[in-house]
Amino acid sequence: MIENYSTISSASILKLLSSTVSVDHKTCTIHLLVSDAQTTPTIPNTDPIYGEDGSCSFNEIETDGPTIKHWRYLCAYYVAIYLKLDLAVRWQLRWPKQCVLYTTWSMKPENTVQERRDTYLKDGPFVFRSPDEFVPHLLWLITYHASDDNLTCGCKYCSKRDQTTINDEYSLGDPNASPSMPAPGPQVSHIVRNANQVKRLEKNRKERRHSPLGRN
Repeated sequence: MIENYSTISSASILKLLSSTVSVDHKTCTIHLLVSDAQTTPTIPNTDPIYGEDGSCSFNEIETDGPTIKHWRYLCAYYVAIYLKLDLAVRWQLRWPKQCVLYTTWSMKPENTVQERRDTYLKDGPFVFRSPDEFVPHLLWLITYHASDDNLTCGCKYCSKRDQTTINDEYSLGDPNASPSMPAPGPQVSHIVRNANQVKRLEKNRKERRHSPLGRN
């Protein structure tokens, strides 16, 4: 771990993690460049399904509106902390097309009153039910996807832990509800560890390129 982490610039971190995340300062957008999925998933039941009692349910893919903006803001907030971005900026996270946010609607028989509304983010084999569930996995994707470090992801589905424990560990919560919330600690050291890992990988690649035995 790099002891003087506090002196590392945001630009340096972004350079080290350039294969997994990028930042557009003009549009206040953080782009996630990696995913657990190889292709864009097909979300079933996008057409209404009616029950015998007249109830109705369907899945709606979220492409715009308050729901997806809420997810993008909350996820971006935590990524911004780890990338040392300006937290006064309202960042938005853009995930790759392999990730799909969708809402499952369940309607009462009269088909006019909302009975239940649940939103999910599907990424490969995982279906995350809230930004809090996704954030630990998101940070793992950013910090370890491009390295050969075998550190286990801290999300509930990879680590098999309950979400309450994970929320406490990562200091998860709505930033709007807690403006003075301190930056969570564990993943900061993860970024530093990954920085060392990426440097080693780059050094090894350069040595192989300059070695007669390493040339193809």
